[in-house]
Amino acid sequence: LSIRRQRQMCIRDSLRTQQIRELTGFSMTAIQRWVLEKRITAILGRKGWNITRDSLVTFLSSSYCLRGNRKPKKFQALLQKCTEQLKI
Repeated sequence: LSIRRQRQMCIRDSLRTQQIRELTGFSMTAIQRWVLEKRITAILGRKGWNITRDSLVTFLSSSYCLRGNRKPKKFQALLQKCTEQLKI
């Protein structure tokens, strides 16, 4: 596949920073910091960062993200829901 086609496929399977903020409750600043620190894989588009779903899931389940006590309520609810589904 050409580089252009690979990039198009990657963008289709990605989320924008705003979408991640709405889904998890983490701030735009935190998400952008993760991108700049290369903790999550992203492609800079015309309207901001496009973050791959695989990279986001891997990061959100990493020990770096899960440690500490200060987590947004949306993220805590998302973790609770995932934990309950795994128990079934």
